[in-house]
Amino acid sequence: MNSADRRTTSHPGHAHGHDHGHGAGLVRLLELDAIVMQSFLAEATEWVGSITDARRVADVGSGIGASTVALAETFPESSVVAIDVSVEMLAKVRERAARHGLDKRVAAVQVDIEQPWPDLGLFDVIWASSVLHEVDADAVLGRLALALEDEGVLIVVEMDTPPTFLPDPTLEKRIHAFLRRLPSGQAAHPDWTEHLERTGFAITERRTFVVDQVPDDQRSTAEFARRYLERVRPYVSDLLVAADLEALDALLQPDGPTSLEQLEGRLRVRGSRTAWSARRA
Repeated sequence: MNSADRRTTSHPGHAHGHDHGHGAGLVRLLELDAIVMQSFLAEATEWVGSITDARRVADVGSGIGASTVALAETFPESSVVAIDVSVEMLAKVRERAARHGLDKRVAAVQVDIEQPWPDLGLFDVIWASSVLHEVDADAVLGRLALALEDEGVLIVVEMDTPPTFLPDPTLEKRIHAFLRRLPSGQAAHPDWTEHLERTGFAITERRTFVVDQVPDDQRSTAEFARRYLERVRPYVSDLLVAADLEALDALLQPDGPTSLEQLEGRLRVRGSRTAWSARRA
């Protein structure tokens, strides 16, 4: 499978990802992720700012640019380069940067990270979130090592499990268990420790960021939950027992008496993401 094929393969277990073949639907899912999981992004980028300074930052697999903007705000003297294979995503990065008054410090560059890179210079910080599981990780890590300053820091972020949204997450946990049994292990996210060490990095810290909250924006949370559950339903519909499938379909029934929208005010986001900081060994 070549790199383009890999990134247009559906990854139903990824609430946050870069399988660009899904167009507007994926763009909206990433926008909702930025809204609902904003506490994670704020905490994670604040942590990065506490461990290093940076004048040049790269956001690899930037998606719509939520992390690009967060990194630019974390390092106010820096220039930030958003790197993605999708022209559509990079347009969203530019729009987001402009809305935050950061367009003079943020550049958006189209790069297939599995192919030889153009000369982008060296970076003090490279951020790669929820992207390595979609590519040849060792090859990409090798390229990231070449793009890093001698004392630069690589930050790799991975979602530990898909988030849950329901007040009682029992059904969602059963869905996630079935996703993990699929041939591609859609809900299983790898530990990047060995990959980092094998490709010439020394890990300086590993940190897990836990999200467990009732978001203020319940409408966006309900939409996020709906889009995510609609995305995974085809992969589990033949695996769930009848009662679970009926309960899932009731949640997804527009304007139904037990729909996700009827749960607004009680939806709770639970999940965790792990980040590794590493320097070239």
